[in-house]
Amino acid sequence: MVRFTDMTTSARWVRYGIICGTQMAKTTNLLNVLLRKLDDDPQPCLYIGPTKNNVTTVIEPQIESAIESCDSLVRKRPPGRRRTTDKRIAGVSFRLAWAGSETEIAAQNAAYIVVDEFDKMDPIPGHGDVLVQADARRGTFADGRTFVTSTPTEGTVETEKNELTGIVHFAVQKDATALQSRVWRFFQGGTRFEWAVPCPHCRTYFVPRFPTLVYPEGATPALARREAKIACIHCGTLIDEAHKFWMNAHGYYLAPGMNVEGGLICEECPEEEHEAKLWREMHASCGTQGLVTGEIPDSDDCTCWVSGLMSPWRSFGACAAAWVDAARSHDGETIRGVLNTVFGELYRTHGDAPEWTKLRDIARDALYRHDELPVNVQLIFVTVDVQKDRLVVVVRGWGYEWESWLLHHEELWGDTDQGGVWERLSALVDKPYGDVGIAAVAVDSGYRDERVYEWVSNYAGKAYATKGVYNPRKLYSKNNVEVSIAGKSLRTGLHQWTVDTGYMKGWVHDRIGRPQQEPGAWHLYKEMETADDYCKQLINEHRMKLPSGRTLWRKVGPNDFLDAEALQVFLAHVEGVRSLLPPDQGGEGDDLAALAAKMNG
Repeated sequence: MVRFTDMTTSARWVRYGIICGTQMAKTTNLLNVLLRKLDDDPQPCLYIGPTKNNVTTVIEPQIESAIESCDSLVRKRPPGRRRTTDKRIAGVSFRLAWAGSETEIAAQNAAYIVVDEFDKMDPIPGHGDVLVQADARRGTFADGRTFVTSTPTEGTVETEKNELTGIVHFAVQKDATALQSRVWRFFQGGTRFEWAVPCPHCRTYFVPRFPTLVYPEGATPALARREAKIACIHCGTLIDEAHKFWMNAHGYYLAPGMNVEGGLICEECPEEEHEAKLWREMHASCGTQGLVTGEIPDSDDCTCWVSGLMSPWRSFGACAAAWVDAARSHDGETIRGVLNTVFGELYRTHGDAPEWTKLRDIARDALYRHDELPVNVQLIFVTVDVQKDRLVVVVRGWGYEWESWLLHHEELWGDTDQGGVWERLSALVDKPYGDVGIAAVAVDSGYRDERVYEWVSNYAGKAYATKGVYNPRKLYSKNNVEVSIAGKSLRTGLHQWTVDTGYMKGWVHDRIGRPQQEPGAWHLYKEMETADDYCKQLINEHRMKLPSGRTLWRKVGPNDFLDAEALQVFLAHVEGVRSLLPPDQGGEGDDLAALAAKMNG
């Protein structure tokens, strides 16, 4: 096994970086590097942390404890006060500083400098990047070193398979706007070592990362914790947590183009017995080290990345449970936190969503106005997203080949637990558009469900109570609504429709990008050109492809009108818009209300 701390003794590199999740001993390892320097070859050292509070309350006590546990360092300390941010060992200074304070960083030059949690550090006002300042402090020492650690933050990077080795590595992101994480920019400018381990089955090396984590589909956090494994990218075999110690013991940092050949055959028993011993004991000595092949990239920076999956303090199951819990929330900050801190990977910032200005362009070219009925409209639907203080309403007309036209959008303000706002909704639903009445209504019952059921019951056969769910087994399904009275469940005769929210929202986003002249176009009326709030809400949730290949929706702002438009797609499916005839076959003069009634069954 090649340790990062062993690599720091090489004269080949000037700067070193370790990028990984939290609680993986990266800070402890680099503090050990500084203390070893002070013990073996004393020269001034500097530690730079993200905040003053972190340095004085967390790091300083940790350093003090480490010094006191080493007799040779204790003997080299002068008598006097210990708990300070300027320690003296063997007559040289070991200073502790923090980002944001140029005075503390510039107080003294140092041979060895640690910049801890680089991505959490803002540039120093008037002095620029913390890493640039750190490099300047080490300039007078010919054998000086700068060490950078951090959990990565935001950016969009892909992976690519090296054709020579078959190992999958992170690709270099050349688009600066897609990579906000400064430590990742530092990583990809260096050697790009990634922690690779052998599969205990096929004995081929691979880099564990988020896509290799496997757990049952639809699992709860508890089930994911029990059943999680990682998959070898070569043989596809699932690997248990019990193998992690052996895998790490034979791990190497490999850059793209590097591989490990030979080794991993137990010297203590014949090869045919090796497999049985491997499963029985999985101890580190079961196997010999192989030969690392390939060229190390030419760079002054030795940069390394380790997946949180290989942390000895966090199991595969713990990683899976944290992810499942975050994914269920659909909260961007929660998801970001798990990807960064648990897996040590970037949080994608470029989701799949159209630009909101595209909606203004659609409205600018519109050929109809608010509440006007385009000639090809055959069915009209009303959809409602329920909030505490308002009903968010969309009225849209539908025609042949799924073409649709926004007719009306509105927020009906009022306490949705009271009847007044629902009466106003009824007035809107009862309003005809020319000779065409409203064919169907869908109301989200995720909030104020009792009020929703009460209102829907007054429009039996026409109104749907819905509940959005991400990634259900069906696009939509009907369930009985039951109430409990005195411990007994009673059917109300109402139904709640479960709707695949992700699919419906994706349908809307896909149609926004379709040219207005093509069949199936998605239209806005002329006045929407200035309706910025509606336009922004429709793209305030992004469809994101995760490293695992799964799709996740990330909410970045208010999205109530997108929820209402998604329900329009649900009604279009369940009410049979696919069966509508072209105008020249159905006839513009047909009784469209009768057609709608026929389609409703």
